[in-house]
Amino acid sequence: EFDLVLTGLQSDDQGFAQVGVILAEKLGRPHATIIMEVEVVGEGGSQRPPSPGLRVKRELEGGWFQWVAMPLPAVLTIQSGINQLRYATLKGIMAAKKKEIRKASAPAGAAAKQKILSLYVPEKGKKTQLIDGSPAEAAKELVRKLRDEARVIA
Repeated sequence: EFDLVLTGLQSDDQGFAQVGVILAEKLGRPHATIIMEVEVVGEGGSQRPPSPGLRVKRELEGGWFQWVAMPLPAVLTIQSGINQLRYATLKGIMAAKKKEIRKASAPAGAAAKQKILSLYVPEKGKKTQLIDGSPAEAAKELVRKLRDEARVIA
């Protein structure tokens, strides 16, 4: 059981912003994206709605913001500017070096749920091909290559 799941907004590779949205859908929980601020309301919060929940500030296009009230449990995708970075002080770094590192092992009888079949470095190569002909002929040839050679469409 959980009250709140926080995810990042976008990945650095593709930036599709799908993890939080898909996770919320799979869990059957309400969600909100591009969150800049979170307030807990009800049960000890500053406001008193009928049940505990959240009030979140979403960033919209053009510098606009939207406040949304939502129930718990929920999934939020957090915008990168929500917090200021904190850097460790020299004193904190020195204290961390002296801390004991406790090791924990997996519980007895726990089975792995995933198995790595292989690892490899992707092949690098530039294989640009120009397709001649009219736009209709080029489109047909492109579809044929994607289906028969690259096998990326059925």
